[in-house]
Amino acid sequence: MMLFSKNPKDFLWRITHNNFLQGFQDKSVCFYPSCGRNFQGLLDLPYELFVLSDYRFFKLHRIEDAWLYVRTSEVQVFHRERDDKWVVFFGRENNEVLRRIQSAGLKLSCFIGKNDGCREGGNHECVNEWTFFRKVLRVASDRMVYITDHWQQNGYDYDDKRSRWFRLYHLIKAPALFKAFCESKPADVEVDDPNLVYGLAGWVFIVKGVLFRQDSESREHFLYPFYSEETIEHLVLRHPQRIRGISFKKVHLSFEFDDIAIAIEESDGLVVSRNCFKKLEQEGLSEEKAYIVNNWRLETNDAKVFMEQVLRLAYERKWRVVSVLPFGGGRHRGILEAAKDWKEDLPEVVRIFHIHPKDFNDIEEELTKIC
Repeated sequence: MMLFSKNPKDFLWRITHNNFLQGFQDKSVCFYPSCGRNFQGLLDLPYELFVLSDYRFFKLHRIEDAWLYVRTSEVQVFHRERDDKWVVFFGRENNEVLRRIQSAGLKLSCFIGKNDGCREGGNHECVNEWTFFRKVLRVASDRMVYITDHWQQNGYDYDDKRSRWFRLYHLIKAPALFKAFCESKPADVEVDDPNLVYGLAGWVFIVKGVLFRQDSESREHFLYPFYSEETIEHLVLRHPQRIRGISFKKVHLSFEFDDIAIAIEESDGLVVSRNCFKKLEQEGLSEEKAYIVNNWRLETNDAKVFMEQVLRLAYERKWRVVSVLPFGGGRHRGILEAAKDWKEDLPEVVRIFHIHPKDFNDIEEELTKIC
């Protein structure tokens, strides 16, 4: 079934008003940023809409056997009638296209972070880097395929801190979170090797297998690896039990395996590092709502002392709900001690966010799973 009228003027109106993507809200969507010009094999993937972006605007007549449907100065739309697949190519910056996807209410079934020019093509931001990828996860469906050639043969727990690729962490290093995932994962998801299950910011990444290797004969395929020896497919799932908590007489503590950015609108104030503030400022966090710690590692190393500071700060600023990055340098019992001794009516809730699954392992047994 055609999603749109075959009248090009009608389609141009939809593009001009930036609402034509909304017609795909119930469709499977694949996002391929910094896509370049090689699309061989793209439409073999089992998705109904492909959203492509590249800062360079290539004028194309077709993508594989999907023919040009309409073109504006910044968008080209292609359609393959035999299976009703659509390709929308934006000649715009990746972040702008991602915002369009989000504003259209789309959820990603697949994200391709491959050959994106972050090393040789002039791309200012690797799409596999946490700065960008965290935004992708905001528009991910609860079950998303992630394809990338940004892969280390020994997995993601590597020591090269100069790498621009974001880190994933073995979920099994957080036994409680790993057990909770295994007990509540979808029935059709198998965990054959725990060492191929990773966690990051409330998401679980399961390595499903190798799609292409550099010794493959299919060098023309768009998924052929260039950054590493392999192109890998992951299944990305939302962790079903991301929040654990503990209540004291005056304050409730919520330990959340998630990105603190989700708390910007839900909190009265946030306590963050300067580097984190710069990132969250782009997502709407104001200086008035934030308390910035200049030297996070040094100033937050003593968990009890810093927790007392957070509680006093929230009380003085009349914050009912305060959110904070993880702190304590791996020793967190002082957080519970400070909360137990707190005697004021504010704050009511302290939300402590962490993207590394094994944070707070030392107090995990005292926390109650909430969801």
